[in-house]
Amino acid sequence: MTIWIQSLSWALMCALGQGLVVYAALWLILKLLPDIAANVKYHLGLMALIILPVWFGITWWLEYHELQQWAVQQSQPVVWMTGRGDVLITIIHLVSPWLAVCYLAGLLVMLLRFSGGMWQLLSFRKFGVIPADKQVDNLLYVLKDKLYITFAVHLLVSTRAQVPMVVGFLKPVILMPATAMTQLSIAELEAIILHELAHVKRHDYLVNILQTIAETILFFNPFVWMISRIVRREREYSCDDLVLQHIPEPLSYATALRALATSAAPALAVAASGPSYQLFHRIKRIMEMKKHPFNYSKLVATLFVVVAITCTVIFVSPSFAGNTTEKLEETATTTKTVQPPLADDFAEEKQLIWRLSDAKLVDEINGFVVEKRKDELYINGKKQADDIARKYLSDIKKDVIRVQVMSFTERLKMHPEAGIMQNIMPMSFSSPCIQYKPKEGC
Repeated sequence: MTIWIQSLSWALMCALGQGLVVYAALWLILKLLPDIAANVKYHLGLMALIILPVWFGITWWLEYHELQQWAVQQSQPVVWMTGRGDVLITIIHLVSPWLAVCYLAGLLVMLLRFSGGMWQLLSFRKFGVIPADKQVDNLLYVLKDKLYITFAVHLLVSTRAQVPMVVGFLKPVILMPATAMTQLSIAELEAIILHELAHVKRHDYLVNILQTIAETILFFNPFVWMISRIVRREREYSCDDLVLQHIPEPLSYATALRALATSAAPALAVAASGPSYQLFHRIKRIMEMKKHPFNYSKLVATLFVVVAITCTVIFVSPSFAGNTTEKLEETATTTKTVQPPLADDFAEEKQLIWRLSDAKLVDEINGFVVEKRKDELYINGKKQADDIARKYLSDIKKDVIRVQVMSFTERLKMHPEAGIMQNIMPMSFSSPCIQYKPKEGC
C-alpha cells in the first residue's frame, strides 16, 4: 500500500475527531455568549470552518512526511505488529485502500456538483436578463452611497431567477426577478436591494464559494455541515442587521421577505431570502429585534475555555505514523522487523511473504512464486542477490520453502466461492488460492 493512501486514510479518520472538537468549541462560545452580534457569530463560525480543511491538510501532509521519512531511514520495511492497541493499526492497514477509494469517489461527485452550481450561476448572469429602469438604477446608487460602496455594482432584471441574488465578486451583479419588480412596493424593494448590497459590501459571494469548497473537500464530515449551517444563518442575520440600520421601520422588510418565502435560490448564490428553513426565524427576529448589553466577563471566560481546548487538542493529536514508529523503535533492539505470531504450519512462509510484500518485491494482484533453497531466495524463478536474501531470510529456519499466489483474475476464476477480500488480499484473508507446498498448480 502506498504511503499517500495510508496517510490520507489516517487524515480522514482524524478529521472526524477534529470536526467534533472545533464544533464543540464553537457551540460552547455561542451558548456562553448568546447576546453577541450576529456578525461576530458569523466570523467565529467562518474561522471554525476555515480551521477544519486546513487542519485536515496539515494532518495529511505531516503523516505522509513522517511515513516517508521512516521508510527512507529504515533498512527494513515497516510491518504490522500485534498486541494491545495494535489491532486498530492492523484494521487501518486493511481498510485504508477502501477508505481512500470511497473518499476520492465521493470527492469526484462533489466536484461535479460544485461545477454544475457554478455553471448555473454563470447562466443566470448571461441569459434572460434585461437592464433595470432608470428609477431602480437611481435607487441603487442612493443605497450604495448609504452603505459606502465605492466600486461598481449593477442591477439587472432576470426572467429566470426566482429570488433576488448577487452573482460575481470582481464585477458584482444583483439579479432581481421580474415578478419581484411588480409585486414589491418601493419601500419593500428598497429593503431587498439594501440586503443584496449588504452581501456585496461584505464580499459574501466569494466567501460562499470558498465555504462550498470546504464542504466539498470535507463532504464526509457531519460537523463541517453543522458549522456551515451556522455560518449561513448568521450571514443572513448580519445582513438583516445592516438593513435595519438604514430603514425607518422593519415591517416593510419583513413583508418583502415573506413575499419571497415560496421561492428558492441556487446553492452557490447569496440571496435575500436565504435558506427557506431559516426565513420564518429571520422574520420573527426582525420584528422582535432588541439590543442586549455585552458581557465582557463571559467573553474572557469563553476565550479561556477555547484556548484550553485548543492547546489540549494540539498536544494530544494522534499520529498513526508516530505510533507505528514508536512501537518499531521499542522492538529494534531484538529484531529489525517484528511479525505477528503465526500458529499454523506455514508461519514462516507467511512471514517471508509479508516481508517481501511490504518491500514491494512481490505483487499480490499480478501473482508470484517465492522459493527458498537454503540460503538462496528466488522470486518468479529469478535468483535474488545475496544481500537481499540475507535481509529477508533472517529468522526463517526452513531450508525449503515454496509459495505460489495466483494472479487476481486467475483467483477469481479458480475460486469463485472465495470472498472478494480473500481474492484481493489473499495473504491477509487466507484465500484458498495460495499454495505453500512445492508442487505446481494452486
